[in-house]
Amino acid sequence: MINNAQRVDDFRQEEMARKDSELLEMRKYNVGDKVWYAYYEHTQVQKPCPVCFGNKEVTLTLGNKDKVLLPCDYCGHGFEPPRGYITEYEYVAKAEPFIITKIESKVDAISESRRYYSGNHYSGIEDLFDTEEKTLARCNERIKQQEIEETTNAYHLKKNHLKSYAWNAGYHLGRAKYHRKQAEYHDKKAILCKEKSK
Repeated sequence: MINNAQRVDDFRQEEMARKDSELLEMRKYNVGDKVWYAYYEHTQVQKPCPVCFGNKEVTLTLGNKDKVLLPCDYCGHGFEPPRGYITEYEYVAKAEPFIITKIESKVDAISESRRYYSGNHYSGIEDLFDTEEKTLARCNERIKQQEIEETTNAYHLKKNHLKSYAWNAGYHLGRAKYHRKQAEYHDKKAILCKEKSK
């Protein structure tokens, strides 16, 4: 007996196949065509420091209204001087030229699907476009989908996606308690080190 979840999943797959087939009807490419391939990377990017705004120093106003310039500790790490920027990871949209060298086609009762190759790389029609602008728009759409999935999907939300939400809530509360104890421990050690350095 097929349950409702299975029916919904089957319907979703048929709907995706139909949409892919409609895309295929609208756009078809041939061997030798030059198109754009849409993809994204999770990469490290540099951003201006949110504390010093790239100036590498901050102004401290003392209680008597005197001002003191200090090096920014937020964008400087360890013994490194301030850099004026910080590094973060984020998704970056990419559009790459794609010259089609081979096409694989599969036809069944519901749809036709094509896989386009350029050397060792391949793509479906959904990520190939005639212009760079359309390609980047598709990249941004995929990035938004990925970010939504990461914040809502149980696989990303839970520590162990095979366990219940109650178990995962307990796990995360336990880890938070552990890290608070670790922070208190290190704060005490830092205070002792400051006292010994005087």
